[in-house]
Amino acid sequence: MSLQLIAGVEADQTMNRISSGNTFGMKRFLPTIFFATCAVMLLVGAVARPFDFALVVAPLIAAVLGALVLAATVSDLADEVFDDGDSLLVRKGDVTQRVMLADVVEVRLSKMSNPTRLTLKLRRADKFDGAVVFIPAREAWSLNSQRNLADELEARIGRVKKYAGKKGGAVVGQGREPAVGGDE
Repeated sequence: MSLQLIAGVEADQTMNRISSGNTFGMKRFLPTIFFATCAVMLLVGAVARPFDFALVVAPLIAAVLGALVLAATVSDLADEVFDDGDSLLVRKGDVTQRVMLADVVEVRLSKMSNPTRLTLKLRRADKFDGAVVFIPAREAWSLNSQRNLADELEARIGRVKKYAGKKGGAVVGQGREPAVGGDE
């Protein structure tokens, strides 16, 4: 079993990748193909005879709208997220940071967006501006695997905060505490 090196931090076989492997394609490949297609359409429209203004304007409008949609849906996504027990190892571009589960104040799964996004709101702003956003990994043939991951993280965060409270530490976060099942 090989180790994966993320910005000098080893992600070993005990760490599970909880982000989708399709993130690279969504952040790099899809925009490249989209804007290359817009550029080809613009070039064809510019050299077409007789000149048709609509063939030049349509690709420009598509490029602007596409840039806005991509900025809203994929620009803030983390490239990789690994689960390391009481923390998450998050990489976004050249920035890698360990996020402690105790620092997460809210877990939100946005299924009404494409791609599905899992947002972890953090107690304080950090290198990721106070939130870690990623596409959760999906298990093959499972419709609820992303919801299960969100529920599992929420329960683990609740247990970490409950344990910190029993040990005399401050329970972090404000607002709604995660629901925790069981009789711990």
